[in-house]
Amino acid sequence: MDLLYFLDRRLAFVQKLYDSTVVGFEETKRQIEAGEPPYVDERNPEYVDEPAFLEEWQEADDSAMVIGHWCLCMIQASLHEYLKDCISPAGSYWWKSEGLQREVSQKRAPNNFGRYRLLFFDLGIDWQKGPVHLPISSS
Repeated sequence: MDLLYFLDRRLAFVQKLYDSTVVGFEETKRQIEAGEPPYVDERNPEYVDEPAFLEEWQEADDSAMVIGHWCLCMIQASLHEYLKDCISPAGSYWWKSEGLQREVSQKRAPNNFGRYRLLFFDLGIDWQKGPVHLPISSS
């Protein structure tokens, strides 16, 4: 089974979902900042004590943040499943899957991602040589 294909598809889906969902919230924030309709401030500046449409701007910003966090959770879950499947019988083409689950659970790292990195390093895959900087540990 081509696990990387399925991971790539899932990540592309998450990217499309994020891009298509957040654009509306970003547009609302832009309209508020530019004072475009329907966000035209018609208050008397003499009696203004806070920015116009502050609540609407904060709601749009919070909404974009929630969508972003949710997408990150989907990415994390997808990566975890990918790594788990790589050492399962369905995905392990180059090594025997027996015992790899046990080995990954015995690795000492602060999180699942760190345990998989250590296991894959033992299997000859050094993630430090990749294009993304990954710190050794996260406390």
